Amino acid sequence: MQRFLGSITNIEQAEARLQGFFDLALDMVCFLDVRWRILKANDYWHVNLGYHPDALVGTSITELMDPNDVKANQHVADNLKDTDSVHGVITRLRHSNGQFLTFEWHLYKMGQVLFASARDITDRLALEEKLELVSTRLRLANEGAQIATFEWNLISGEHFWDEQMYLLTGIAKSGEPLNIERWVSCLHPEDKPRTMDAVREATEQGQDLELEVRAIMPDHSIRYLRVLGRVHRNAMGWPEKIYGCCWDVSEPKRLEFAWEKTRKELESFSYSVSHDLRSPLRGIVGWSQALVEDYGDHLDEDGKQLLERVKAEALRMGLLIDDLLKLSRISQKEMVKIKVNLTEVSRRIADRLKEAHPEQLIRFVIETDLVTEGDAEMIEVMLTNLLGNAVKFSSKRREAIVEVGQTVATDQRPVFYVRDNGAGFDAGKARNLFGAFQRLHRQSEFSGTGIGLATVARVVNLHEGSVWADAKVDEGATFFFRLKH
Repeated sequence: MQRFLGSITNIEQAEARLQGFFDLALDMVCFLDVRWRILKANDYWHVNLGYHPDALVGTSITELMDPNDVKANQHVADNLKDTDSVHGVITRLRHSNGQFLTFEWHLYKMGQVLFASARDITDRLALEEKLELVSTRLRLANEGAQIATFEWNLISGEHFWDEQMYLLTGIAKSGEPLNIERWVSCLHPEDKPRTMDAVREATEQGQDLELEVRAIMPDHSIRYLRVLGRVHRNAMGWPEKIYGCCWDVSEPKRLEFAWEKTRKELESFSYSVSHDLRSPLRGIVGWSQALVEDYGDHLDEDGKQLLERVKAEALRMGLLIDDLLKLSRISQKEMVKIKVNLTEVSRRIADRLKEAHPEQLIRFVIETDLVTEGDAEMIEVMLTNLLGNAVKFSSKRREAIVEVGQTVATDQRPVFYVRDNGAGFDAGKARNLFGAFQRLHRQSEFSGTGIGLATVARVVNLHEGSVWADAKVDEGATFFFRLKH
């Protein structure tokens, strides 16, 4: 009798331990019979799927599963005939609200009963799918842009390179371990010292890598590479890894070198124009003047007028050369962007124009607080041309009125303008208004070289802006411009 009572006590203790395990488990756990019917389930079935454990007793797991998963997992029963456990079985179970959630199962054979635990992995799978999508997009973007990626473990010294990194550096895959020395070995000798300096700063001080180096390819050609690396620190704040990328900048470098060569050729050409062409022009003017002074008594009025025309055209050619040189210098100048007060610049130009044209009555109306960003010298050249044109084409008015201000264009964005009350022009015939040597008035009406508005357009284009005009014959003109900040 004592032995029988002890057995009952042992059974009760085992059941208590089992119930305690059921209550403490953080996954859905249950016992199943050979027909996959639930014999006992814990409360997490209610938490995860909305079913009360007692209501599930006698229900076959297959009734809750997605029908496709039932067919796909028929092999599980066969596997359990030959082994005591099966792990990692993925199925979708129907929630009480009709939604299907994904679970990962672990099954253990215990005589005629199966013990099963299931964990909800719906959110994990969704996250893995998003990560895979991001990874795929990043990989495709890198392949399309031919950007290589690398990882450098600063603790172990190990390197990881993707396929593109080998292609860019010209280093062949081999059994040799990847390390910083192997990478530096492919660089131009002149680039190795500063590369190693940057590497030391990264490893010792945690400085990010930012380099432009020359890699020598197996065929001895040179490839320019841009390298960026960001330091990852551990919980203690120590540099632990460097994640980086590398891409080929050889083509931009070649264009840069070509542009530098062209710029020097333009400087040489400008020098030649400035010196070689001016000399014969000065000769034409000088000899024409000498001819008038020494032989003027032998020339009739028509002859004298022709010589004066020769002088005038030579002088105009000199002005044209000056304007062309200015246009050339604008194109070659390195742009330095700062905050520019257009009001102050316009007032300075207005004072100069009044001094240059004392015989002309000119009234300038310049708004206050006109501010933009750009190259100050270029902007002054642009405004000098715009205001100079406004004064010139208003010279036949009793009073020339030149306005400088800001308004809102048809695209609802702010725009600056220079307006005059001068001769104006037919806007329909002004298709090439901002081209070099384009003139809308005869030389006899208004003098000029036809370079001023081309210079304006060049300055605006260098600032990635836009310029346009609105005018009517004999009703003045307005020039609008906008510079990109």
